[in-house]
Amino acid sequence: MAGDEAGHRVIYYISGSFFAWRVLIALYEKGLPVTERVLSLKDGELKSQNVVSVNPRGQSPTFIDADGTRVVHDSTALLLYLDEAYPNHPPVLPTMGGDKPARALALQRLQEANTLVDAILPVFGSHIGRPPFKRVDVTTQAGKDVIRRYTVHLARELRYWDSTILRGTRFVLGEFSLVDAAVAPFIMTMAYMGADFKHLPNVARYAADVAERESVQRTWPPTWRKPARGIWAHVFRYVGELTAPRAAL
Repeated sequence: MAGDEAGHRVIYYISGSFFAWRVLIALYEKGLPVTERVLSLKDGELKSQNVVSVNPRGQSPTFIDADGTRVVHDSTALLLYLDEAYPNHPPVLPTMGGDKPARALALQRLQEANTLVDAILPVFGSHIGRPPFKRVDVTTQAGKDVIRRYTVHLARELRYWDSTILRGTRFVLGEFSLVDAAVAPFIMTMAYMGADFKHLPNVARYAADVAERESVQRTWPPTWRKPARGIWAHVFRYVGELTAPRAAL
């Protein structure tokens, strides 16, 4: 994403961050050059002075716009900001002055993308020990039980997406949009980690379609070129089991 303007627009992020990936996809879709500052979580760079001086929360991503004064660090806010701040670049959301029902639906779907995120985070968080979730040992029965309990809520949400939002459409709003930028990183991460979508045909098709999108390919986390570690199979094998037609949730 290098370009003439890149030196004036900066994004700090952790590679593999779902929330950063959302924004990187949107930047690519809109053709906005940006200087990428990839931080090391292991080395504590997310809490470095460079980051916390502009984002006291020390979150990934942190975006500084071209004028150096506009700083946004919430991924949903960033998606909306980029579309409204750069209307002359290809829009990825129905405009405020255009089809109001279409925009309302888009904003509703964007919030539903965050509902899906809320269902996914406990599954990831309890595996890696991301606060507020305690790390569990997924090689033990007790750990597997915790993951399965969290996956019940995720399975309900995935069923809803499969039967309602993704039914009969290639992308969430028909054409690729800001909503896809919001949800694709989470669907793609689950697919990469080995989630079983065999009972979710529309989710499986969606994962295959967004995987072919150039913006997704070009922003794919470099460390994900190799298969995920087998340990994640314990985490996501329940997706297939719990989304089966007769599974009681």
